[in-house]
Amino acid sequence: MWFIPYKQIAWDTRLKESEIRRRLNGYVAPVITYMVQVRLTDKPFKGKITTNGFEMMRVVSSRNSWLPLVNGNIESTINGSCIKIKMRMHSIPLLFTLFFLGVTLLVGLSGILASIRTGVYKWQDILIPFGFFLFGYTYSTATFHSEASLVKEFMSKLLQKDYKKLLKEDWEYPIWLNIFFRDFFSNYHIRIFLKP
Repeated sequence: MWFIPYKQIAWDTRLKESEIRRRLNGYVAPVITYMVQVRLTDKPFKGKITTNGFEMMRVVSSRNSWLPLVNGNIESTINGSCIKIKMRMHSIPLLFTLFFLGVTLLVGLSGILASIRTGVYKWQDILIPFGFFLFGYTYSTATFHSEASLVKEFMSKLLQKDYKKLLKEDWEYPIWLNIFFRDFFSNYHIRIFLKP
């Protein structure tokens, strides 16, 4: 469902639970909390792997509040294993997004009610709050689902029987997109633009 930041996927594979955990261990770094966010690992995910599941989040060198939190469950089946993952937004960005959307919706509705009450219709009182609502909803949902599709693609490649060690290109955006975001939105360029 593309209209909410939640995704549920299941894979059936001939791999055993231990093999899946072994493969995941190669790509999931333990969570280390620091005050400054620095990419301290070459692994694409951070989280923990337990005996019957895993919890992980993609490691990025920039800030992205809408990264999906991936909760996975590994179950043994007759032919191998079944991996079920649920991807959802982290609770703090979700609460912030809901607050932002709620405020913009209330401001837009109050603009409509004020226009009806006074009989004077100002398009900016109605369109601007709803424009902010539409932008906030579209941005958070699209960002979440673009990251979720990277996780889905990564897990699909990881669970293939003819698995080879995955390269960095298998879990990163295309190189031109990384260069654009890193170069254009880095602090260096922002400081240049803000210099007096």
